[in-house]
Parts: sequence; C-alpha cells; structure tokens
Amino acid sequence: MDYVIYTYGGGEVLWKIFNGLSIFFKSDSAYLTGVVKLSMVIGGLWAALRAIYSGSMGILARDYFIPTYLILNLFLLPQTSVHIVNQVSSDFKYSKIDHVPIGIAAVTSTASTLRR
Repeated sequence: MDYVIYTYGGGEVLWKIFNGLSIFFKSDSAYLTGVVKLSMVIGGLWAALRAIYSGSMGILARDYFIPTYLILNLFLLPQTSVHIVNQVSSDFKYSKIDHVPIGIAAVTSTASTLRR
C-alpha cells in the first residue's frame, strides 16, 4: 500500500527527510537493516544491564523483548512507498520515495490528510 502526503509548501524538505529515512532503512535483508541492528544492540545492552541491576531476568521479556518485537514488526520493518504531492510550489509538484517504514509513512500521511 502506498501512502500520499499532501503539503502546502515545503515539499522539498519532506523529500529530503524521507530520502534520508529510505537510505537508512533500505536493506537487502527482509528483516534486519543497519539501523535495526544498531538499535537492537544498544537496547539489548541497556536491558541486560537493567536486568542485572534489578536482579530480575523476567524484565528482559516483559519490558524489552515483547515491545521491541512488536514495534519492529509492525512499524519499522515493513516498507512502503510514499508519494509527496506539493499543492503550492511550481518547482516541486510530485515525488515518489520507496523503502520508507510503514509506521512513519502511515502517521505522516494521516496527519497530512486531516482537514479542519
């Protein structure tokens, strides 16, 4: 599913932001990207130190593993395409960006389609 982001000026800024995200999250692996690996290592070390300090190993599953697994598999690992449509600027009308995490694309698209 592709997401459309409507903007009234500032389309080039969004294009740069989403291109940066797509570079970080693009990977040959279907499951792990460089950003995900790095965040898992940092989070794993933090959770292990916290579990050792509190003396409870159940904290790893309850407070680290389950939330991390859900966030990664629901929001960051599935990738989609984003269409940026600028309604005002004549220099930047439209752009399509691939390999954007679906959670970020869905939140941004929903926010841009809400009207007062």
